[in-house]
Amino acid sequence: MTIKDLLTSVLEQLQLINQNLNQPSISPEIIVALIAAFVAVFTLLYNKQRERHLNQRNLKEQKYISFLSALILLKGGYGTSKELIETIQIMNLIGSSDVVQATSNFIDLMITKTTLSKDESPSESEPISPEAKQAIQDQRYNALIKSMRTDLYGKKCNKEFPSELPFVVFGKTDEEKAQDLIELLQKKKLT
Repeated sequence: MTIKDLLTSVLEQLQLINQNLNQPSISPEIIVALIAAFVAVFTLLYNKQRERHLNQRNLKEQKYISFLSALILLKGGYGTSKELIETIQIMNLIGSSDVVQATSNFIDLMITKTTLSKDESPSESEPISPEAKQAIQDQRYNALIKSMRTDLYGKKCNKEFPSELPFVVFGKTDEEKAQDLIELLQKKKLT
C-alpha cells in the first residue's frame, strides 16, 4: 500500500465520519428527551427515598418520646409498667442497635439490678447505694439520649451535647404512692 492509497483511505474515513456527524442516526431532540426522562426518574426516586427516610425518622421520634414519657410516668408513680413494656418492645423493633443496647442497659439498672457489675464496682456482689445507683443511672440515661439523638439526626448532633444529663423525675412522694395504693385497694374491695 502506497502513501497515496493510505491517505485516500483516511480521507474517505474522515468524510464518512463527517457525514455521520451531519446526519446522526438519533436526532438531538430524542437525546434531549432521554436525558430529561433520566433526570426526572432520578429526581422522583431520590424524593421517594428522602420521604421514606423522613417518615421513618418521624416515627422514631414519636416512639422515643413515648418511651421517655412512659419511663418518666412510671418512675414518677403515674404510669404503668405495661405502657413502658409496650414502648420498649416498639423501640426494639425500630431503634438502631445502639439505641436498643442503651435502652437495655438503662432499664436493667433502673428496674432489675440490685448489684454493680465488675466494671462498675470491685465486688460483683456489692449492693448498690442509692447515690451510686443514681450516678450510674445518670450515665446510662445520658448514653441512651445520645444514642437516640445519633439515630435520629446523625453523629454530629451530639458534638456540643452535655456530658452529664441527669435522669430527674419529679413524681409522687412515697407517702402519695402509698395513699394511691390504699385508695386502689379500697376501690377493688367495693367492686
